[in-house]
Amino acid sequence: MRIGLALLVILATARVMAQPVSESIVLAGSDPVFQAALDEAVAPAGLGVIRAQDVTAPSLGALSTASRELADRLHATATVWLIASPNGITLVTYDRERDRLLVRELPFTLPLSAPHAAEAARIARTMLRALRTSVDVDQPPPRVEDAPAIRAAVAAPEQRRLGVSALVGGRFGAPDGDLVAQLSVIWRPDRIGFAISGELAPSADVTTSAFTGTVLDIAVAAVARAPMWVAPGFRVTPVLGLAAHTLRLRGSLSTAQPIHDTRTDLAARLGVVASYRVGRDLDVGFGATVDLLLDRPRYEAGNVQVLVVPRLQALVGLMGTFRVL
Repeated sequence: MRIGLALLVILATARVMAQPVSESIVLAGSDPVFQAALDEAVAPAGLGVIRAQDVTAPSLGALSTASRELADRLHATATVWLIASPNGITLVTYDRERDRLLVRELPFTLPLSAPHAAEAARIARTMLRALRTSVDVDQPPPRVEDAPAIRAAVAAPEQRRLGVSALVGGRFGAPDGDLVAQLSVIWRPDRIGFAISGELAPSADVTTSAFTGTVLDIAVAAVARAPMWVAPGFRVTPVLGLAAHTLRLRGSLSTAQPIHDTRTDLAARLGVVASYRVGRDLDVGFGATVDLLLDRPRYEAGNVQVLVVPRLQALVGLMGTFRVL
């Protein structure tokens, strides 16, 4: 599993390196959440975002001149302004090659929440694209009522619908030792979705006065996920679902009677993942889950108690998540 996780990191790094920054956009605004969202929105097009420090928004009549001066000073091809206004915020985009700008009022307030920042970033990207592709750049910008259609058209092709994650850590309370590896397939890794995972630990020796053998616990789980952004780049994802633990006991009693037993027990699973986005398609972080077995497994041979499995089991480890589709 460690090799698999390393391969995921290498693939993600290669993907990021395949999209070098070819142009820069100047951002004149003090909202860090919007800066992170804009950087993510324009990265697929090879654009990077430069933050302009201590810049005061000019009057509407001077926006074009101020935008051109900012772009020239920082060697950028475009400028984006995020300005507080009485009815929310004003979003201004300027293209240096066309020497023209677009102005748009948005019904959001500063500081922006993560969903509002992502929406504003997608609209800014659309406005920048319109400045370069539309011959009618002097026409009024789209109305607020058009925003849902714009968001659907722009965001839909770039939403990742499938991801894979790998976790390496320890499992506590399980009968087969501490080290465990987990591999998951995730549907909609960045929105409310679900995941199917499998985890495996090395078999452990069981030795008592009446029994000698090994035990192995293989777990498969299906959980719902609900990612929540808590800071730029950071998010917390609660998970809730069911897990099935298949325990395999192999060995023999002191009387030389062989024991070959396999049973499956259901468990309720509750967990959380804390992660940080290090690339467009890669997150790294920590994962933790707790399983409550609905039926406590007991293994007995006649009057001899061979093994009693704890009802409460926990898993904690380092994990990486890679978006593939």
